[in-house]
Amino acid sequence: MRNSLVLVISIFTLAAICQAKPPSDEGKYPKVILKDAVSVFMLTEAQNRSLDVIIEKYPDLRQDATMARVEFNQAFGSAIKAVDEFLAQNTTPGFNWLNGEKKRLLAVLEQLDVSGITRQQAKDYLVTVDKRTKGDIPQRIYDVLVAFHPGYQKHPQNEMAKRIHKGV
Repeated sequence: MRNSLVLVISIFTLAAICQAKPPSDEGKYPKVILKDAVSVFMLTEAQNRSLDVIIEKYPDLRQDATMARVEFNQAFGSAIKAVDEFLAQNTTPGFNWLNGEKKRLLAVLEQLDVSGITRQQAKDYLVTVDKRTKGDIPQRIYDVLVAFHPGYQKHPQNEMAKRIHKGV
């Protein structure tokens, strides 16, 4: 039961990702790169919406949820913004981020109902967000975040040092 919310959010996010239309092969980048970039968008949007519910439902957890969001954004916010810009710039036949796909996926996320979250599930989810902030995140998502992170683009050795320090 403790991890049921995380599981529900994960399953919902994966289902939403699967609903994303695959870009055509006519683009500049392989479909897998665009699909992974969409996965980053979906995970972070689902996470933000879940944190919003926690803040609204449990005022005593507001500070912890706000800090979780701030710390995640400090770690990956610039990369997430770069991913969104990348998707906007790489429209291909059948995949138009700004004029359809992004809006469609946001509508799918609107269906995410975590209003039944218990206090314990909310606390567990905050731990999950903290782990994500520290890099404990699905590898393909992590790889995209690192690839688009301006700090790691300028100094890729910093990411390698972080992985060695983490024991990855």
